[in-house]
Formats: sequence, structure tokens, C-alpha cells
Amino acid sequence: MMSGFPAGLHEYQDDAEPAPSSTPAALAMAQWTEGAATSTKCAAKSKTISNSRMEVAAREVGVMLKTGDWQNARSIHFVALYVWLHKHTYGTEPLELTPACRLHCAGLVVRILEQHFRDDPGALADFVRWVWAREIGRKRANPDKPTTWRIGWRQQFSAGYLLTDYRTHLAQTGEL
Repeated sequence: MMSGFPAGLHEYQDDAEPAPSSTPAALAMAQWTEGAATSTKCAAKSKTISNSRMEVAAREVGVMLKTGDWQNARSIHFVALYVWLHKHTYGTEPLELTPACRLHCAGLVVRILEQHFRDDPGALADFVRWVWAREIGRKRANPDKPTTWRIGWRQQFSAGYLLTDYRTHLAQTGEL
């Protein structure tokens, strides 16, 4: 099947007209574009973040957690960090973070990093740490209370109330 048509229909040509690929204009266009298509074509961008890429990022995040050095962290590292923190805090991975959804999450990471953390991965890591330390503290304060709400990736990496709460905390402690 080609062009969305059932097999065979894409091959139909009316005998009254020459095939489009054999007209002088089509031949000239084919010659003119022959080398351009291969030389300027961009590599196709992935529309997902695969499990294998996440596993590599998770191992790198483990090193970053041990050393405290986040300066070389990329958006995928923050996605992997979110997954690890979610699993550690709630006992399960966030199933909504499918390979395609991970890419959207990474896009939010890039946006919040640029718009609110001056492209400083260390500052973003501090924010993520603060959010999860607060969540873990709440769970420890009420261990018998079941979790009715959890931190989703959209809340973590968007300019919403968590970021406002964090900035409020920084302002109140004189760190802002």
C-alpha cells in the first residue's frame, strides 16, 4: 500500500495523459532535486525516549545523586530522576510515563530549565529535591494516611503551584 490507497490504485495512470514522472517539468525537477534531498535531509528525530535510553540515564542519575554534581544533567536525566523519586516515594513507577510521554516530559524539563532556572541544572535539581523532600516529610508525618494525591510529572516540571511554593520557601528563608 502506498500513499494511503489500497494496493494497485497508486499505479493507475490515465492513458490520455503522460505519467507525471515523465513530463519535461517532472524530469527537470527530479534532476534539480536529485542531490539536494540526500545532502540537506535532516536525520529523523525520535518521537520517544526508549527504555534503553532511560536505563542509561538512570545509571547516570545514580552517579549524580552520589556526587551531587548536576551541571552536566540533560532533560532525560531529570525524567529518570522523577521516575526514581516516584518509585522510591510511592512504591511504584509512574505508568503514565510511556516512551512517547517521556519525550513530552523532557520538553517540559527544557522549558522550566530555560524559563525559571537560567539553564542551571543544579538549580533545577535543588527544586526537585525540595519538592520530594517535602512530599516524603508529609508521608512520614502521616504514615497511616493513604496517598490520595501524588506528584505528577506535569506538576513537577511546569510553572505551577510547586514552583510557586518553592519560590515562596526561598523568599521566606532569604535564599531568593
